[in-house]
Amino acid sequence: MGRGRAHGRLDKAPSVDPRCHAQSPFCARGRRGGGLPTVQPEDGLVVFLLRSEGLGRHHEPFLSELQSHFPGLQGLWSSYRESLGFYSFLMKRNFTLSWDPLFGTSSGATPLLLDKGGDPIWCNVGASCFTSVEGGSMEAASVVKVAEMTGENFNQMAAWVQSQNATATPFDLWTVYNGTGSNMTVQFDARDSNGYVQGVIAKLSSIGANFIGSVTARRSRLALYSDAAKPLGNGSDIFGPKSKQQALAKDMLKFFSYFRPGQTLMERARSTIGILVEVMYYKRFFIYRDDTYWQLQMIYPYFAVTDEFWPLPKAAYDFPFLL
Repeated sequence: MGRGRAHGRLDKAPSVDPRCHAQSPFCARGRRGGGLPTVQPEDGLVVFLLRSEGLGRHHEPFLSELQSHFPGLQGLWSSYRESLGFYSFLMKRNFTLSWDPLFGTSSGATPLLLDKGGDPIWCNVGASCFTSVEGGSMEAASVVKVAEMTGENFNQMAAWVQSQNATATPFDLWTVYNGTGSNMTVQFDARDSNGYVQGVIAKLSSIGANFIGSVTARRSRLALYSDAAKPLGNGSDIFGPKSKQQALAKDMLKFFSYFRPGQTLMERARSTIGILVEVMYYKRFFIYRDDTYWQLQMIYPYFAVTDEFWPLPKAAYDFPFLL
């Protein structure tokens, strides 16, 4: 397998190892595969931005684990998770569109560790899901009208969403910033639900959806701060039987084990000490992106929960059928 890049993109969806077990049925109330019936081209639809406090039910176990290690993290539970909602005038139905990890958020930070060694298994796969809200309201802390579009626009978007499910589905929890302050740049962007909404909105604008320009969206991130990222190679380079990096492999497996879910109180205390030693003494953090392991050279403040505000595209014409 080839090496990935900091901003790499996979050509196809990664295969799911049979040893990965979903924490809950994905798209439980939607159609299998995240599909949606085709709407009539002459239909008119309203687009809503759905905002909920917290980063979603899939994030909660991992955020709880992370907060137990770093109780000083400010704003952890005031983060926001955004998704999209749609109302069809001809069908008189609501739909929601969200993107989530299939195997729980902890899989975006730690692999499935094998007792017998070998290349760790990463279950960090996500996908988007359309859900029909039959006769009910869309569940969110706030529901804001942001755009209108035609049924033809909607069908174009639905086809694009399906293609994204097939070609861009790894789930990655961390946003890695290179540096701090006003000069910092994003070196590794998170591939999470909030970032996905940002991408869908950009797509909707490009295919002709008409936005209300005064609306501002908010994206919450789990951030790491680093001044260098060193590529270490893929799994076979590090963990394979012919690897010459056995010491590194041992250190990495130990590091990833600190973030495993379901630890006892005593194990959690030991893991907290282990993480602090790694981050504050050795100044290092290991991540896995696009078939490549990376070692980050960490700098203060190490971790943070950040909010990014960004304006939606501006309106191009009046709104003839907006509610």
